[in-house]
Amino acid sequence: MLRKNRFTGLFSLNSNPIEKHKNYRIKEFLTLWLLPIKSYMAVSSGLLIARILGGLITILIARSLGDIGFASFSAAFFLMTILGNSTSGLDKTFVFQFVRLKGREKDSVLSSYTFLKLYLMLFLTSSAIVILFLFRGSFNFDIRLAILGIICSISYWILTYISSIYQALQKFKLYGLTQITYYLGLFLLVIIIFLLKINSGFIYISLYFLASWILIVLLLPFKNKGILTSKEELIGLLKKAKWLILSEIVWLIFIRFDYFTVSKILGPDELGNYALALRIINITIIFVGSLSLYILPKAAEIDSNKKLARFWKISLGIGGTLLGFNLILYLLAKPIVLILFGREYFPTIRFFRLMIIAYLPMVFLSPFKYLILRFNKEIHYFVFNGILLATYIIFLNMFVVKFGSIGPIFAKGVSFLATLLYGFILYNTSKRKDLK
Repeated sequence: MLRKNRFTGLFSLNSNPIEKHKNYRIKEFLTLWLLPIKSYMAVSSGLLIARILGGLITILIARSLGDIGFASFSAAFFLMTILGNSTSGLDKTFVFQFVRLKGREKDSVLSSYTFLKLYLMLFLTSSAIVILFLFRGSFNFDIRLAILGIICSISYWILTYISSIYQALQKFKLYGLTQITYYLGLFLLVIIIFLLKINSGFIYISLYFLASWILIVLLLPFKNKGILTSKEELIGLLKKAKWLILSEIVWLIFIRFDYFTVSKILGPDELGNYALALRIINITIIFVGSLSLYILPKAAEIDSNKKLARFWKISLGIGGTLLGFNLILYLLAKPIVLILFGREYFPTIRFFRLMIIAYLPMVFLSPFKYLILRFNKEIHYFVFNGILLATYIIFLNMFVVKFGSIGPIFAKGVSFLATLLYGFILYNTSKRKDLK
């Protein structure tokens, strides 16, 4: 409707309060839900595609090397992945600090992160090689291949380095593209070697390093940026990161500890079904991990109760969707297992369904953990994972005696619940005073 201004004599459109409210609601919906969902899907789809490519790569290498050759390759690959991901606590600290800082301070923390990550990798890889050499008589795999695996762990250092920068910049499409580019490049290289019938574990391990150079050429941020840092800045970042580094090491122990304990508890048939259930449950872990990657920089941005409320709306909204996804998986567990793997894996259905229930608390662990970082309680981040591991160890034997083969799953569920309870209590005792 046109309305004449009595002072200027001009006509203008009359603003409709209902229309303004409607436009505001649409804008709020786009900001609060569609954009976060779009970014989250960019991360989760990238990780899912990368995981699928990683599975195909494993199949090709296993077929090429045979069971004996693949056993030695697996030992080298295990060392490569553990060392390559051993600085994940530093990665998270960098992302958190980068988002919170402004201007030239961002350049400073990027420089410190680059050198500190490199120094830690050099220290860890050299230490691992020395230990491996000193105790070489205790291992039944190819030591030379294992040493090459340790050296090639730099490939995961490069992957996590580039990924963390895009996560800190909140360029989630590029984050997903980084994951896909690395594994797609590796997949193509593996196919070439497979078709050429070059059955060498040394060649296949080297391809991981070669694939990382594809990332450097195509997706490395700040290619032309000079990087300078000081000893004080390095020490400052290391002090910030120390509890997160230890925390992520505890998490890695928790993951591996599960495999070792279960293999001693279960018989050969049950172990095979349990292992298959673990592989399938990784589907849900991919999506939970994507939520974790997306909300870490969002937690760093919180400086008011309004932003805190928005953080929870996004976390609970995506988390609720993941709960619904888990419910669908639970209901479809039987046809998924039987159609994809056959009736011989019928016992897997029980393990899979129980794991879905046990892993549900994982959906809400990340919001509490990252808010602990926002409240500058890094030591409690370490306690978080410490409770996870300690609770699992305490309840494992008890539940195995009482429930048998499903005891480890119950122990894991209790561990997740105990950690979630700790996060809930700590959050409610910290949020008011630490946001002021």
